[in-house]
Amino acid sequence: MFNPESGAGVDTLTTNPNTSAIEEFLTRTRQNLYEFGRGIDTQNEDLGNASGQAIKFRYGDLDMDCNIIESEFQSSFEQVEWYIKQYLKFTNKGDFMGEDAQITFHRDVIVNEQEIVNILVSSKGAGILSDQTIIERHPYAAEDEVERIEAEREKKLQEMAEYQDAFAAAGGGQEGGSSDDASEGKQKPPAGDK
Repeated sequence: MFNPESGAGVDTLTTNPNTSAIEEFLTRTRQNLYEFGRGIDTQNEDLGNASGQAIKFRYGDLDMDCNIIESEFQSSFEQVEWYIKQYLKFTNKGDFMGEDAQITFHRDVIVNEQEIVNILVSSKGAGILSDQTIIERHPYAAEDEVERIEAEREKKLQEMAEYQDAFAAAGGGQEGGSSDDASEGKQKPPAGDK
């Protein structure tokens, strides 16, 4: 039991944590995790406005990890391929030891598409690249884009020819007003007079 006359007391203890030091520690730890893990910190504010070269630089460590993993997978697939060829040979299903199989890994890389389009447009204006190369390098162009463009051009030319034929048949190819104005002898006033 508590006796106040004995000189003992009860006090509340409070701690004042240093929140700025804790936040700095967490930020530094997060940066270290991404740096030593060769990852990309997607919460970095500078990542959204980065140029194509800056993006390549940021993904450089991750690309090196992918190279290592790719070589390990290639080696593993070669061992599996050898096993399958041996199995097929021993089960008399065919000798495929002279046949080579090729395994290809495709990577998707984040790029600044606006920068690529601007480079293509400026290269076309300077006469450096052909239209075919520009279409092949454009990030939004499909594989059959050249055929689509040619089909659209042919369609527009056909529509223009139909309009020209319709105008030639209706007005005899006259320009500058309707046939009614020409037959009545009326002239349009100049733009400045009313």
